[in-house]
Amino acid sequence: MKDEFVKAYRMLISTTNLFRDASIDLEEEKKLLERKRFVLLESGEIDGKNAEIREAQMFSKLADEHLQIDVKEVTVATLAKDRELASLEVELQKGLLRIEELSSVSVDVMNVKKKSKKPFRSYRS
Repeated sequence: MKDEFVKAYRMLISTTNLFRDASIDLEEEKKLLERKRFVLLESGEIDGKNAEIREAQMFSKLADEHLQIDVKEVTVATLAKDRELASLEVELQKGLLRIEELSSVSVDVMNVKKKSKKPFRSYRS
């Protein structure tokens, strides 16, 4: 039972690490895209008359970068789900370990009662 708990906890650590790395990677990609947008605006390559046209021009020139961000967002969401499931597994294993511990304690108390010749007295009496 303890081995399963350790295994679940290691999985949580692993998925947390992957999730955080992917989240950092996503944020870096977003910052890079923002820098590229400023460069395009500054260079005069984006010259639309209104915000919608400029945004369309920007998207057209940075389509690959937008696609990369979309892929990374899906990856982060998937890893967040995996991390949440790993966390639930740790909680389950914790609960099972606690039940096992309580079961062994109650068995020990029952064995003490059987071995004892004296009647069992409650602390309340």
